[in-house]
Amino acid sequence: MAKVKKDLCTGCGLCLPYCTVGAIILVDGKAIVDEDLCVECEVCIRSEVCPRKALFASQLLYPKSIKVISNPSVTKVTGIPGRGTDEVKTNDVTGRIGRSEVGICIDMGRPNTGVYLRDVEKVAKALIKVGVKIEKENPCTALMTENGEFKEEVKNLRVLSIIIEGKTNLENLPSVVEALKFVEKKVDTVFSVGVIGRVEPDGTLPVLETLRQLKIEVRPNSKVNVGLGRPLCSR
Repeated sequence: MAKVKKDLCTGCGLCLPYCTVGAIILVDGKAIVDEDLCVECEVCIRSEVCPRKALFASQLLYPKSIKVISNPSVTKVTGIPGRGTDEVKTNDVTGRIGRSEVGICIDMGRPNTGVYLRDVEKVAKALIKVGVKIEKENPCTALMTENGEFKEEVKNLRVLSIIIEGKTNLENLPSVVEALKFVEKKVDTVFSVGVIGRVEPDGTLPVLETLRQLKIEVRPNSKVNVGLGRPLCSR
């Protein structure tokens, strides 16, 4: 976890703005890291902001070691880099979302709010209850059971942000929206909802019409992987 070498710290305060969740404070002229607030993103360390190199990372023991999921460069906990599924948004590469299906992407804890895993559990369970099939190759999924349950010892851990991903049938989208409206009142954080759909051959995007019928204002955007940097397939 992030710690401060007090003998090197001058109390300059340069590191404070670099903490995204306000876990670094000055006490008696020295910077300290609040262990409970710290989400282990290591932004303060990786930025090398401290001119005296007083900030350093110490070893984390389980269950606190789970919090390194906040650091997108770390894979040792879940085996998967980043906060979400690799290439889930570039469906032209993965083909995860089929015709008449819709992808659901719940980004929890951003911006700069953080999220306790107990609240992630509530949202995951709400989605599963209405028939959303959770994506397996996702760091969040690696921490829970098939029904969305987290182990008791990790529920009170706070991470910077995390993404719940899954998919369901397009006709089931109204139920998903209602479930999210209900569970948003049960969690003490913020989350944004991404909906992924396939464009039909005639250029239409059915998921947009469904959302408009639900009177949900959307900001449609696209992401296309042109294949740059991908190795050629052997034949």
